[in-house]
Amino acid sequence: MPIKLNYGSAGREGDRMKLLVNSLDRHWTGATPFSLHIVCLDKEIDEVRAATTEVGASRLTLNFYKESEFFGTDSSFYKTHPTYKQQMIKLIAPARLGIGAFITFDADILCLRDFNEETFVFGEKLISTYEPKIAHSWWENGMAGCGLTTDLVTKGLGVTPNTLHSDLCVGIEAFFAERGMDCIERLYDLTQSHPGVKAYAGEGGHPLVWSEYSLYHMISEMRGTLQGYHVAPEVVSGLSVQLHSRRNVWGKDDIGRLQPDSADPGIFLIVQSWAGVPVEEILDRIGYK
Repeated sequence: MPIKLNYGSAGREGDRMKLLVNSLDRHWTGATPFSLHIVCLDKEIDEVRAATTEVGASRLTLNFYKESEFFGTDSSFYKTHPTYKQQMIKLIAPARLGIGAFITFDADILCLRDFNEETFVFGEKLISTYEPKIAHSWWENGMAGCGLTTDLVTKGLGVTPNTLHSDLCVGIEAFFAERGMDCIERLYDLTQSHPGVKAYAGEGGHPLVWSEYSLYHMISEMRGTLQGYHVAPEVVSGLSVQLHSRRNVWGKDDIGRLQPDSADPGIFLIVQSWAGVPVEEILDRIGYK
């Protein structure tokens, strides 16, 4: 999980992070502690460690890393917009750590239901969240910028939280290296100069020129490794496991979704930091005790 304190609409990412840690500790039922890997700004690691450990999570193993442990001092990573930095961390850190299967998190997530090491596995493959590729322009933008192809009619890996594997993250860096490019430098360059950025109606804000999940999906698909690690979307749709809550809040217009719903099958609730909903209000609205 990447974290930058004093970020979001109210600068309360630290409080959101503590809420996530507390909820994971409450709902993790695995046989061994859940390992949460947290990547921080170098100057904030002590503050992040102190804030997170004060939660007193007994079912978690908390691992803290400075950004500089994954990115050299002269890396263009440090010049990259925070949105893309978060995405780079989710691709690069797991590959370097070799953590195997993992769940991606941001600070604006709350765990709602119990889960364990078998919850997101079916037939020895990962159960992931998928969505129509035509919902986001970052699929086309990633194709144009990185020389990739994919069938836009099909579904692709959805946004955080989602299940990925570090083996396939390694393949992303390899993809660029095989073409004589440094992965981070190329991805940064695309955020500055892109051959043709597309924007879809309804996306709002600035369209992303690439996303971590679209790159992971398309590169793994091209290398023939995706289906060896992930349950196909048509199979996932028939399973009862659902990572995302149906009450997710993506913006201010969605705040009305935050209400008690004991039948919500989703394990994780997203309330985007920029929606401006205080932590206390989130808990009050959904009746989280």
